Amino acid sequence: FLAGTASCRIEVSDIDALFAELQSSRVLHDVSRGGVTATDFGTREFATLDSDGNLLTFFRWNYG
Repeated sequence: FLAGTASCRIEVSDIDALFAELQSSRVLHDVSRGGVTATDFGTREFATLDSDGNLLTFFRWNYG
């Protein structure tokens, strides 16, 4: 295992609040600097990088 080569997806209950909390911490991945995005497969999500460069994607299912 090499740092910076792993990734995981984490389901959260309030994606917008978490994004707002992390927005000022400089951990957002470049693709997520514009905000939470909707996917074609039914989630809203954003991506961050941990201190080792691993990708952490936070998401919330759209149920309605």
